[in-house]
Amino acid sequence: MKWRKTGWNIEIGAMANLIPDIDPSMIENKGERRFYRAAMELPDDYTVVYSFKFTVSESKKPSSTVYEADFIIIHPRLGFVTVEVKQGDYKYEKNRWFIFLGQGYVPADKDPVEQARRTMYRILDGYKQEARKGFSPLDMCYAVCFPDCYDLSGNLPAHLSSESVILAKDLEDLHGAMQRIFGDSPRKPHETETNLLINRVLAPSFQVFTALESQIEAFEKKSERLLTDEQERILDETEMDRRKVFLGGGGTGKTFISMEKTRRLV
Repeated sequence: MKWRKTGWNIEIGAMANLIPDIDPSMIENKGERRFYRAAMELPDDYTVVYSFKFTVSESKKPSSTVYEADFIIIHPRLGFVTVEVKQGDYKYEKNRWFIFLGQGYVPADKDPVEQARRTMYRILDGYKQEARKGFSPLDMCYAVCFPDCYDLSGNLPAHLSSESVILAKDLEDLHGAMQRIFGDSPRKPHETETNLLINRVLAPSFQVFTALESQIEAFEKKSERLLTDEQERILDETEMDRRKVFLGGGGTGKTFISMEKTRRLV
């Protein structure tokens, strides 16, 4: 059971695991903001990843291009679906996408279906690599969401099914839309596999720190630096002295000379 405070209202109930869990008002794109709010209402056995960044390399060399996926929705029984959200009115004609701007439609700079499909296969590759398997037991699919559109007409291309088109009315029941996309057939839950997918592929964690052993080693290396001519002169002139007071400003080497003096006396 989770609780989330939004503005002046406190909403209590089972909610999806959101990665990252942020205030929707922080999302600049209105369409993505609407979808994020709808995803918040999914049951708590869903995990929703927003703004997933990744690279795609077709050779042994790493890719320098970073892609960004809008949403990945994961469920241990259903699998995962990649969702590309497009704000505004769109149409598909002669194998090309167009967006309505101003007085008419202009060619869109990106293919939303290809974006969602590319993300799906990149996640699949990431899972197989982390799981060290040549296959994935999780069902997977891709979808496109048009949060500003309520109607759909015409014939869809072969690579996009009507079940995978999410409209504004579907955001009122996103759970139902997910069941429609995956189908109603019973499935075996894959808790272990979805946890691996989430924690090692979609939302990994790492730390940058210095262990105590490394700190000691760094200090020893620093202590091994060569003495300056002035420091060497002071140590030579005080070779027979067993008690000495060193005066100097910060960073002039008082501590270093004291340590070296002690070492020589020992």
